[in-house]
Amino acid sequence: MKKRMIWAFLVIVLVLFCSGPVAAATPGEIGESIDDGIDWLVSVQNADGSWGPGGSDRFGTTGLILVKLEDRAFELGYDGPFDPEYPLKENVEDGLDYLLPYAGTVAITPQVAGDPDTDGDDLGVSVGGNVYNTGILMMAISANRDPTQVVASGPLAGWTYGDVLQDMADWMAYAQTDTGDRAGGWYYGAQSPGSSADQSNAGYAVLGLLYAVNPLYGYESDVPSFVEDQLDNWIDHIQSDWDPAGVNPDWDGGSGYTAPDNWVNSLKTGNLLTQMAFVGDDSSDERVQEAFNYIGRHWAEDWVQGWGMSGNVQYQATYCLMKGFETMGTPLDGVPGVTDWYDDVATEIIDEQNADGSWPTSPAYIGASGVPSHWVSSELSTAWALLTLERFAPPPPQADFDVIKSASDTVISSGDSVTYTYNVVNNKDLAISDIVLTDDILGAIAGPDSGDAGGDGVLDPGETWVYTATTNVFETTTNTAMVTGNDPAGAPLDATSNAVTVTVEGEPPVVPEFPTLYVPVMVLGVVFLLVQYIRRK
Repeated sequence: MKKRMIWAFLVIVLVLFCSGPVAAATPGEIGESIDDGIDWLVSVQNADGSWGPGGSDRFGTTGLILVKLEDRAFELGYDGPFDPEYPLKENVEDGLDYLLPYAGTVAITPQVAGDPDTDGDDLGVSVGGNVYNTGILMMAISANRDPTQVVASGPLAGWTYGDVLQDMADWMAYAQTDTGDRAGGWYYGAQSPGSSADQSNAGYAVLGLLYAVNPLYGYESDVPSFVEDQLDNWIDHIQSDWDPAGVNPDWDGGSGYTAPDNWVNSLKTGNLLTQMAFVGDDSSDERVQEAFNYIGRHWAEDWVQGWGMSGNVQYQATYCLMKGFETMGTPLDGVPGVTDWYDDVATEIIDEQNADGSWPTSPAYIGASGVPSHWVSSELSTAWALLTLERFAPPPPQADFDVIKSASDTVISSGDSVTYTYNVVNNKDLAISDIVLTDDILGAIAGPDSGDAGGDGVLDPGETWVYTATTNVFETTTNTAMVTGNDPAGAPLDATSNAVTVTVEGEPPVVPEFPTLYVPVMVLGVVFLLVQYIRRK
């Protein structure tokens, strides 16, 4: 009897040790997962250039996949997705040729808050008057970074992509909710006039605008100033109160759907962070901190208010959180109580990837009662998963004095050469002198290589100076840059760039706290010695 109890104890100990925490995904595993996901997507593109089964999600699915495939060209060092040497060029072109004929012109007029028509043609462009699809098409156009491309067919045939995107931005301003507590949000169709809005439509509307205005993508579309002012009202309305506490203190700081305490969850709070970044908030603002506090409190929960860390992953939730974190410039440890938000999300997502490279069908959203709703195709799940893994979202909006950093490649082999590009921008109405650019790893960056039109060493209003620095990268690296200067009165100015991560594939994995092989082998050794001892007894 005594021996049986000892044996039972040993078996329990062995099981507990062998079922220790899942090892975090390594950069090599993340890179392989992304490669497999892209290969699968390419293999299932429909003959008409779209992705996904028929139905209302096909347009959005195709647009989000194109965002990933277009960015992939720059990751791999091609000139862009239209580079004749880019293997996925035809896939991208076929996808855009599927999407663009759905877009058409709409007459737009001055709104309560102002005139949305920035280019004076009295026209906007939308996808059937639908905010969701218009926002996603704005993303797909922007991500190719080539405003000179020409629409091949459909109502806009002959238009340049730049002209299309500008009128889409104008329509989105026109569509913004005009009146009532929800002014500044967006709804399914244009609210002109109107007072309806929800945080799902508003999330994709703002994301489309962020892509359109950001210099990284080369379009820099104009957006009327009233859009930001009105959006600030929407943010204050839709965020659950924390002082005094709202209806449920557990929701404090999170985002509701149509009202501050209506269907609060992390997915919509990710959208909230993106919106806060668009209006110029940063991590020091109280409402931003409260949004992060909400996300941190629910980080490890299930689908109802979390993202699925404690069960199956809801991929749209991880995507919305990721874009909120990235547009806000959030460090990996920037979520309260979370050691590394990306590590947690990437590990869980990769664990659910299918053998063929796809991700399983998933719910687009979870009802307030916890019921999964609107199950989407594997194609859309895979798009959300890949965009999350790549941390692909617009960097924070450009300030009056700013530095924007990018890398020639973001996934490399150890020792490969990487060229960092730094765009130092002056959108102020005054000249800035004594410019010094410093990378937090590479040190002082010489230059500029171009952009100083007068050759006088003064960053004049409207100028963008371009600096580059090339180095060999041997391990996964995240770094930023800072630029400093002085205004004409001698007052110091400074700006810090977005963080850029270069992932090295195949680098040795960090040994986890409970290694998957070492501990079981050690325990088996102990068991063997105890067995020998028992036998001798």
